[in-house]
Amino acid sequence: MPFLLLTAIDRTRLPEWIRGDVVVEVAISDKGRARDAVLKSLGFGLDDVIVDTLRKWRYQPAKVDGRAVASKHDVYFHFPS
Repeated sequence: MPFLLLTAIDRTRLPEWIRGDVVVEVAISDKGRARDAVLKSLGFGLDDVIVDTLRKWRYQPAKVDGRAVASKHDVYFHFPS
């Protein structure tokens, strides 16, 4: 799942003591736009920060027979990283 444009997670919006993992299922359109669903949460507003960041990312869509198609991928975030 190549990323074309990445925006870093704004760590100033996160509590420093956060420990654990967040898993987000990202549905990527054939245009490289992301839709998301949080599968594993830590709470504390962390999910909102991650989802806001993922929506800013642009992806290279998957291809089947040379044509761009929608796909789904799990993205893992480990804190602290």
